[in-house]
Amino acid sequence: MLGIAATEECLNKYEEFKLAKKIAYLTFIISKSEIKVEKESAKSDHENEEAWVKAFINEVKSTGDARFGVVDSNGKICMVSWVPDTAKAQNKMKYASAKEPFIQSLQGLSTKLQATDDSEFNYEAVVESTKSKV
Repeated sequence: MLGIAATEECLNKYEEFKLAKKIAYLTFIISKSEIKVEKESAKSDHENEEAWVKAFINEVKSTGDARFGVVDSNGKICMVSWVPDTAKAQNKMKYASAKEPFIQSLQGLSTKLQATDDSEFNYEAVVESTKSKV
């Protein structure tokens, strides 16, 4: 373990995301030995849920590097671990070692999605992982 942990600000922002229901998604980046909020997007910035889920996917993928993120889809919280095959080996290792402790620090996750390429992380994959199983 590399000792990478979420900042207090990161965890507080996640709690706000979870409870206030006004934030559409958050993206997170590992900077040095901390997990920080990289981007926050309000639901009011988007026309509908499909628009914010697609914006979330584009935001996460746009850097071309590994990222964590959470998105509100179908009223559920989906945590995404995006570690593309094209990411630097060092970043792959950082995100792999930080993933489980970070997930454990995020209370109330409905579903988790781990993806390494576009076929695993797209709009349909997010909706499928959050749709009701009843």
